[in-house]
Amino acid sequence: MTDEEYAQAYDIALEIVNRNVKIANWDKDNHTAEQAWILLGGIESDIYNIYNSGTHIETGKYYYTAYGALVLREASCAGVCRAVALCLVILDIPYEHVNENLWKHQYIRVYVIGEEFNEYIRIDAQGGVFGSDGWD
Repeated sequence: MTDEEYAQAYDIALEIVNRNVKIANWDKDNHTAEQAWILLGGIESDIYNIYNSGTHIETGKYYYTAYGALVLREASCAGVCRAVALCLVILDIPYEHVNENLWKHQYIRVYVIGEEFNEYIRIDAQGGVFGSDGWD
């Protein structure tokens, strides 16, 4: 991606982040597990809706990028993962991109730490899957 393309994707990701931070009443240093679920679920839902309004592709210059997913609305699971990852980078939330750069289904895994529990959350914004990650 060029700097301009990255900036366009970043602006859309920032809108998604800001909307969901407000909804979840998110404070990175002081949050509940419920707030983490609301925040991450909202991000997954927003990016899923963007992906669903576009075209699934697995070829071309941008199909595996956040720019392809968020701006062009043409992406594979890799691009959708990178769109989610961009939101998590903005939030400074560590994540794992599962199966990155492999011809396998890709998704994001986040380790949520809260007072009530510590658990891995699966964010699969292409497939519309969000929840505890008990499978690969």
